[in-house]
Amino acid sequence: MQILVCAIPTLVLGIFSLLFVCFLRTSLLKCKTGKAIDQPKLDYLALKIKTGAIAFLKEEYKYLAVYVSAWTVILIVLFTVERIVEDDYTDGVRCAACFLVG
Repeated sequence: MQILVCAIPTLVLGIFSLLFVCFLRTSLLKCKTGKAIDQPKLDYLALKIKTGAIAFLKEEYKYLAVYVSAWTVILIVLFTVERIVEDDYTDGVRCAACFLVG
């Protein structure tokens, strides 16, 4: 019962946030841009910004993948050597899997 008391407000706020994002997205997509407002250069600039943002994200995810991979290996080694449960040899793999999923 106590977990429901904690989970329900969080779930309600999450659903409210998703609805708010949907509202903002639809209101932004209704706005006229570029050629529709006699500013074709606006479309050109938007394309340049979009291309630069995608290039930045690709480069950032390369570094993030290396960082996450390194910490995953560290967790596997750390929790395999120093097990939480002495009889269980899967602590390292389980902790690394939880890290990756989280």
